[in-house]
Amino acid sequence: LSLALIVTGLLALSNAADVTSIGLGGIVAAALGVVGVGLVASAFAGRGGGLIPVGIVLALVVATLASTGASFSGGFGEREWAPASVADIPSSYELGGGDARLTLDGLEFPDGRTKVVVEIGAGNVEVDVPDDVNLDVTGEVGAGNIDFDVGGQRLNDAGFGAELQTSRSVPGATSTLELVVDIGFGNIEIADGGRP
Repeated sequence: LSLALIVTGLLALSNAADVTSIGLGGIVAAALGVVGVGLVASAFAGRGGGLIPVGIVLALVVATLASTGASFSGGFGEREWAPASVADIPSSYELGGGDARLTLDGLEFPDGRTKVVVEIGAGNVEVDVPDDVNLDVTGEVGAGNIDFDVGGQRLNDAGFGAELQTSRSVPGATSTLELVVDIGFGNIEIADGGRP
């Protein structure tokens, strides 16, 4: 068990230092592999029964992470993403775990489509969208909740494999915001207008 914790710690540390890019699933799978080797070795010594529950828990965690497709890149903690202009929007916003808020209202979107992608392994995200552009939203949560409250339209989906796809048209608008939000475990809130 100690060796599994050491391997897990070293992999997590090298990931945090950007030496490797192993996701949480890979780290947990490595710990499971070390526990498995420990079980085989302890079978010859007649000990190691205490590793069986640890192996079962790790196997369940690996299976859950694999089934949700959660990505844990982008670090951990709280994030406030508030681009000053559309040109400042990266190809995707990523967070391994934690809470994030993305503020897009107040930006001037160009004519045509602008795609914004948010990927969070585990946590919560609030997205403030502008009320003067067309909107195409896709939200997916491996396990959790999605709330959409835009222009008086309120939608919700919750549970395992929660999905929400919707759009909003603004008369006369020539700009479309395509918002794609994907979370492994957690909650998505999408609303127009500033929130406190």
